[in-house]
Amino acid sequence: MIEIITDQAVDYFTMPRPDVSEERKAQILQAALELFSQVGYEAASMNDLASKCDLSKAAIYHYFDSKDAILIALTEQVFQADTDALLALEQSPLPAEDRLRAYLQTLVEEITKLKPLHGMFMEFYSQAARTPVIRGHLQRYYDQYERTLMAIFQQGIDRGEFRPHDVQQTTQALMVGIEGAIVVSVIREADLQSLVNAMLGIILQSVR
Repeated sequence: MIEIITDQAVDYFTMPRPDVSEERKAQILQAALELFSQVGYEAASMNDLASKCDLSKAAIYHYFDSKDAILIALTEQVFQADTDALLALEQSPLPAEDRLRAYLQTLVEEITKLKPLHGMFMEFYSQAARTPVIRGHLQRYYDQYERTLMAIFQQGIDRGEFRPHDVQQTTQALMVGIEGAIVVSVIREADLQSLVNAMLGIILQSVR
């Protein structure tokens, strides 16, 4: 018997399928973030990742052509959110000191939420030492980070909130202090908020 294909059936087979590429990329990146944090970047295989995100290796390679490409995407994803927060803070009318304290408070809260993934952050730095592309992404992040913090310190000087000082030197001291506090909190399981508050207090005291 010849079946008659109705217009409705034709529409079903010819209608465009929904684009799920962004959803799939997010699924792969989240799984990779967790996997790399658990076993390390070098030890993680694409088979492990496929199992973790419940997709085939072919599906993963459709969106990312290598494990390095996944790590690069993760680097951009993790650090872009922090860059966006800093840029918004630069435009705020609040006093410079209040903005710096607000930023560090938010930073501590976000890092605390990601405690199970702290190993992944160490992976970023480890890979940056060996992979020029990863290092380039982190350099661009830190360049923007430095420019924004310098602008906030300069605004504090211009408004009379801080005494005149070398804003680049102060910014670099703050950046080193933040990164050091994060590493110490991970290695020694120390309270990150206390470490950051102590470090920021010393820096602000030096520029008031």
